[in-house]
Amino acid sequence: MGSGSAGPRLDQQGIDASAARSAYRMAAVRAAIGSGIVMAPAPVLWSWGFSQEQRRSGAVKALLRVLGGRDAVLGLATMAARDDPTALRTMVSASAAIDTGDTVVSLALAVASPEARVPAVAWVLVGVPFSALGWRIRQRL
Repeated sequence: MGSGSAGPRLDQQGIDASAARSAYRMAAVRAAIGSGIVMAPAPVLWSWGFSQEQRRSGAVKALLRVLGGRDAVLGLATMAARDDPTALRTMVSASAAIDTGDTVVSLALAVASPEARVPAVAWVLVGVPFSALGWRIRQRL
């Protein structure tokens, strides 16, 4: 993590190097998933149980692309913050908070809307591990 950097190593700045590596890896996964969603939302919509009509909807694809773009930016910003302990903590916290918010909203949607239940549960199944890992990593930083 710190090699090649002009600044002091993260472990010399009071950061758990293992947690910083975990944050970087999770951010890379987030950036990759987000980028993939931006480029090809239809397979995600299919895997999450959206109807054929919804998968063809330009509005649904646009919304999913916005969410994918958000995740790509969060991942890239977290990766860029890897050598700055304060910025890294901030980005990991922001990502975990967003994942938690997505999970809570999706769970509420799954309960309130029978027609949205399958995709909402899919969001919950993705959001729970990302939230838990994010908060765990933040705790270790």
